[in-house]
Amino acid sequence: MSGTMLDQELLHLKTAFSAGLTLNFLSDHKFWLIVGVLSVPHWLYAYLWLRPEDIKAALGGGKSHPVYKFAYIAWVIKIIQLTSLAIWYMAVGVPSVSTFGYVQLAVGFALFAFGQFLNMSMVKAIGVKGVYYGTRLGLNIPWCTDFPFNVFDHPQYIGSVLSYWGMFLMPMTATHAQQGLVALFAVPPLFYSISGSATK
Repeated sequence: MSGTMLDQELLHLKTAFSAGLTLNFLSDHKFWLIVGVLSVPHWLYAYLWLRPEDIKAALGGGKSHPVYKFAYIAWVIKIIQLTSLAIWYMAVGVPSVSTFGYVQLAVGFALFAFGQFLNMSMVKAIGVKGVYYGTRLGLNIPWCTDFPFNVFDHPQYIGSVLSYWGMFLMPMTATHAQQGLVALFAVPPLFYSISGSATK
């Protein structure tokens, strides 16, 4: 890639991020709806952490342990989140693929891929039972000191934040930034930092 192309792509990103600093999106209810949708799992995880008996009672019965039912609910919420983000993005505008630069796509993809790598490594290390708070639901989950826990305190939070950042960066345009996509970069780390401190 030539220096001129790289300069143009960096200028494109700078323009997009600068457009997000207008703060006009703060008066748009659709932006706050997306923030609300992104917050849902954190409320659920906090409730599980503080009131595990309620979750066990609600999800008890049947052949499968409540942790698997809780994991299923978490996945349904994730699908709703991603669908909501896609609908919001398309409602703001559908850009041409040529709008996105190679640097933007490469960095966004790298963030997303490393985030997913951390998440998959965590599932491999502690399993679904560990990921979805099995200890709070009465299971004995051994403490893990293998990768990624030997490198990061909260690999699931870091992995999720990086995945969101990658998803937000790859399709970034000035129009979407102006409607709040830049501000959404701050939402996952905010929620995960609150979750991390609440579950210590």
